[in-house]
Amino acid sequence: WQVLPEGWALSGGLNYYYFDRNIFIALGSVEKYIGKFWLSGKCYVYFKDDGPTTSFYLNIRRYFNDFNYLQLTLGTGTAPDEPFDIQSDIMRLSAQSIRLTYNFTVTGKFTVRLGAGYSREEYEESLMRDRFEGNINLIYALKMK
Repeated sequence: WQVLPEGWALSGGLNYYYFDRNIFIALGSVEKYIGKFWLSGKCYVYFKDDGPTTSFYLNIRRYFNDFNYLQLTLGTGTAPDEPFDIQSDIMRLSAQSIRLTYNFTVTGKFTVRLGAGYSREEYEESLMRDRFEGNINLIYALKMK
């Protein structure tokens, strides 16, 4: 991750997973802060047995203060953008997704993150499924600066 002048940042990396075989997912991103907004474009390359596939994600985050924000994520492609909660995710052929996340501080050490999303996925040739997701994260900081 490298911070550049004028609110820009670049990052890259490689995730490694092992289920029944080795799985590698590379990531490159560009980020920009504009006032109270954070914009991020990410590209994932998933190295499958039959060759690499890609996915692209756009994040738009509106900060209300240093900790509270609302984020919209739009995505398209084949590679999952989160660690694998469900092993079958790695087999999907394509997906289009939208997610909305609200992060807010309850007290100085306690934060809540609420999220909801929808994906339209092709999981086998010409077979589609709808996936709805929701999450609630309760975050407690053990040490504050």
